[in-house]
Amino acid sequence: MHDTLGCLIEPDRKSPWLLMETLETLLQESGNVVRAAERLGIHRNTLHQRIQRIEKLTGYPVSHPQFHLNASVALAIWRMSQNHLREQP
Repeated sequence: MHDTLGCLIEPDRKSPWLLMETLETLLQESGNVVRAAERLGIHRNTLHQRIQRIEKLTGYPVSHPQFHLNASVALAIWRMSQNHLREQP
């Protein structure tokens, strides 16, 4: 997970998981920017800016099939690890 998407976690920001959540929503909407922006509650230009940041940080276009596969698996692992951390006493 860290090799593929670790660069998207920005611990110094107010919302460190923002890019991860953005990418996850975009992939869930099959790359449809309009629907993803609506789900995120942001303007599509804002989403385009986030996509550019994601692509710059990862070095891959989000539309690339191999990146799509790797990111989907990494996001699933990330979600499971987040859920596991919340369940610990």
